[in-house]
Amino acid sequence: ELTRTDNVQPAILATSVACLRAAQQQASDEDLPSPSFVAGHSLGEYTALVAADVLSLSDAVRLVRERGRLMHKAGEKNQGSHEVIIKLAKDLEPRITVIIRPEKD
Repeated sequence: ELTRTDNVQPAILATSVACLRAAQQQASDEDLPSPSFVAGHSLGEYTALVAADVLSLSDAVRLVRERGRLMHKAGEKNQGSHEVIIKLAKDLEPRITVIIRPEKD
């Protein structure tokens, strides 16, 4: 059930770490230098911690699953919503920019 945060977040972590490992293998095969630092945003922070060898993959999965479980539980108590604009009409972009960033350029 990938609509539940306690399931989807570990799946995203696993996919991210798989991409990381593939990139590391390619860098090793091509004798490229390793990065000096890593960073991640939100759930990506856990991938960054695995990449930096701060967390083992199994610890990261355990933490992310608990994170997802708590988020799911909070979502059941406090229903919220959000909107996503996939295709935005070109004539609306300047108006929205003014609303979001009202300072003059």
